[in-house]
Amino acid sequence: MQNLYNELTNPIPEFQEGGVIKYNAPTSVMLRASRMLKTLADTNDTNLILIARLQQREAEVLSDLERAHNEIESYRSSVDSVSNINRTDVPASTEDALSS
Repeated sequence: MQNLYNELTNPIPEFQEGGVIKYNAPTSVMLRASRMLKTLADTNDTNLILIARLQQREAEVLSDLERAHNEIESYRSSVDSVSNINRTDVPASTEDALSS
């Protein structure tokens, strides 16, 4: 991109008879094109920075989500374990007595 920008803004050599080289200034179209390329390059750089930040934030959110999922699964296991302990600790005859 930088090479193209330089080509558009540098003087243009014109080879004349007798080995004379004349340098012409860039045209207004070339200068406008070079400014547009510069703007596009700057916008591209900004977008690349934003993409990197968004990817980092996405990784953080995914990590938070995985941690929350693991905590939920751990909680469910704990509840299931307590629930199973309560059922197995009480004899069947006691359960019948408590339900009546």
